[in-house]
Amino acid sequence: MINQKKFYTAALFLTGSAYVWIIINLLQYGSQKISLSICALKNISGYPCVTCGSTRAVLLFFKGDFTAAFLMNPIGFAAALFLVVGPFWMAKDLWTKNFTLYACCRKSIASLNNKWILTAVVICLLALWYWNIQKGL
Repeated sequence: MINQKKFYTAALFLTGSAYVWIIINLLQYGSQKISLSICALKNISGYPCVTCGSTRAVLLFFKGDFTAAFLMNPIGFAAALFLVVGPFWMAKDLWTKNFTLYACCRKSIASLNNKWILTAVVICLLALWYWNIQKGL
């Protein structure tokens, strides 16, 4: 696992990059239907990956359409939630020097060593992938 400094540097960079991506997409597409596809798997095979629709879900979330965001892709919905909460959580951690986000991520990753948790996560991801294929994303 990476150290705390690298973790927070990467988290801040990725969060900032995500906000830039959201702003570009909102400005570019505005109220138009978003039909952007940057997914290599979908562009090569024609089938969506498990995260297909995440960008659209995040954009729907930030437009206030939470139900549509969740139905588009729950992973994108979760990412949007983190984009709202994450900067405040990181700021609190850096201000208080109590690195709870880092600890939470370490615990979450460590929990994947439990075969039942890992199996449940894999089943959920496979179900989501199947759902993406059925939705025709």
